[in-house]
Amino acid sequence: MSKRMKKWGIAAAVAVFLAGGGLAIAAVLSSGSNNAAASANATVVYTVESGELRLQVPASGDIEPLEVVGVRKGTSVPSRTIVEVLVREGDSVRAGETMFVLDDRGLRLDLDGAQARYDSVRLDLDRLLDGADERDLADARAALTQAEQELRQRTTTAERIERLHERDLASAVELDEARSARAIAENRLESAQISLQRVEDGATEHQIRSQQAQLASAQNDLDRARLALEETRVRAPVAGTVASVGVRRGDLAGDSTELATIIIDHTMLLRAGVDESDVASIAIGAPAIVAPYGLPNLQLEGSVVGIDQRASAQGSATVFFVDIEVANDERRLRWGMSADAEIIVAELDEVVLVPQGALRRAGRDSAVTVARAGGDTEQRIVRLGATDGVMVEVVDGLSAGERIVVPQSAMPTAGRFGNIPGSFGQTGAFFRAVR
Repeated sequence: MSKRMKKWGIAAAVAVFLAGGGLAIAAVLSSGSNNAAASANATVVYTVESGELRLQVPASGDIEPLEVVGVRKGTSVPSRTIVEVLVREGDSVRAGETMFVLDDRGLRLDLDGAQARYDSVRLDLDRLLDGADERDLADARAALTQAEQELRQRTTTAERIERLHERDLASAVELDEARSARAIAENRLESAQISLQRVEDGATEHQIRSQQAQLASAQNDLDRARLALEETRVRAPVAGTVASVGVRRGDLAGDSTELATIIIDHTMLLRAGVDESDVASIAIGAPAIVAPYGLPNLQLEGSVVGIDQRASAQGSATVFFVDIEVANDERRLRWGMSADAEIIVAELDEVVLVPQGALRRAGRDSAVTVARAGGDTEQRIVRLGATDGVMVEVVDGLSAGERIVVPQSAMPTAGRFGNIPGSFGQTGAFFRAVR
């Protein structure tokens, strides 16, 4: 695991008080170079009491944002020059806040043209729906009267040319021209009659539907023109912190140009490696204590939100990465920070505890040295339970209130996470079952 974990042991014996357990240790320390040998062989008499055993798994890794969001221009606006950059790295932005402004020249003219076409089509549809007024009727009737007069004139002329042609006083060409003019006048009369009939009858359903379709098309064109103009102001898609700005004023913003990156950092993730022998004891939701390496004395509460299903290699070790979610309300955690953590996998209450260094091998069993009245001692076989690597649970063979002899050098030391058994102190925090 992390090499930093090996640096945190404190090489002085301390008085340790286990919360809820009332564990008391009496020790007399000698100091100075002349007493070094005596200190190495010194022992303490330790009164055993029941307490809490917290089983923890160490982890270390790097802090990442909960989410990383790229900022790009909308696809409705074509590639445009950036005319304003309104944010800098580290700025906090609200969702919808303007971050960049693009050149909008030409797009306003497109919008004005789309608006004018929409207004014209809308007016024509309104007139169809409202029906003809007196002026429309008068115009249609006047057109019909004019067409009738023209037809009478063309008919009279054609008949006169026909009589002259019979007497060889008019050519065939003149006759054809007169008859063609009469036919045109007849068509105009027919059109005028149909127009008058339509005005009197009102618009047909087909005409109305056709005009409505034109209006829908004009509305779409208008919406696209509005959206293109609106998207010249590039807005933050989410609330967060600007992690990077990738462009400057005068750059060209295309569809694939990433203008900036926003991170959602009110909550961060510690992506931490756990030894393969410990991963089976970790579950989603397990609480954790996180200590960022760059923020001394800071400890944050977190919880496990993800566990990789595939192992990774770290040097010669095999690890599984877990994701630990940590609140970052004060924005002290930054992307890329290194951190260590202790993942709490179990907590045992009111169990008999002894320091791991108090144990001795007795054949295939474990034993402790019990201090008796009068200064005598005895070796006693004990049955052990769980351990956090510093303290060991005694299941049978020893009771709270008895006293045992413990080498002074084997006493628990304070680690980075405080005077907590298993807190990266003298022996680390690996959870092991003792048999």
